[in-house]
Amino acid sequence: MADFALDRIQPIVLAGGKSARFGSDKLLAAAPTSTDPDALLIDHPVSALRSIFGDRVALVGLCADAVRARADALIPDEQPGEGPLGGVISALRACNRDVFVLAGDLINMTPSCVQAILDQASTAPGAPAVIARTTQIEPCIGLYRREVIGLLTIERPSARRPPLHQDLQRIGAVFVDIDPASARNVNTPDDLESGPP
Repeated sequence: MADFALDRIQPIVLAGGKSARFGSDKLLAAAPTSTDPDALLIDHPVSALRSIFGDRVALVGLCADAVRARADALIPDEQPGEGPLGGVISALRACNRDVFVLAGDLINMTPSCVQAILDQASTAPGAPAVIARTTQIEPCIGLYRREVIGLLTIERPSARRPPLHQDLQRIGAVFVDIDPASARNVNTPDDLESGPP
């Protein structure tokens, strides 16, 4: 545990999605909480990461200025259109350190969920990734170590690549069971109605 330092990890939120099913930029959607009536959807994962890592959360991907203003830094996505893997690889290359990733639309994400993954990562120093699992693998919630760059590739067209969850199993990622509610994401305006817990 002593060798496991948070300052060696860059917290990131993937913010470059197209929000096609939502109909507008979902990360700008109002998603108030009991402590912040002005919160937007993007604030939920950013807040969960800040609770653990402090004010150094970076967004990855092309996003609106109003979204960018909710985080502490921006990392350009070198591979726009390549999905979460493109964002993760872009962040790993830009930061040259491990990254802890959350999707931008995780409305129920909690610091305790982030901490549970970090706790598991501290006991699995050889794992290339430590990723959340509910009833399925959640590739957009977890820690990716730098060596993932050599293990996961975006060189092949996305239509010919295996799904990211299969690649994570192939490379020996470690999986951490979390409450499925923490992994709930927002795809449509109706998904906002139940709000955070």
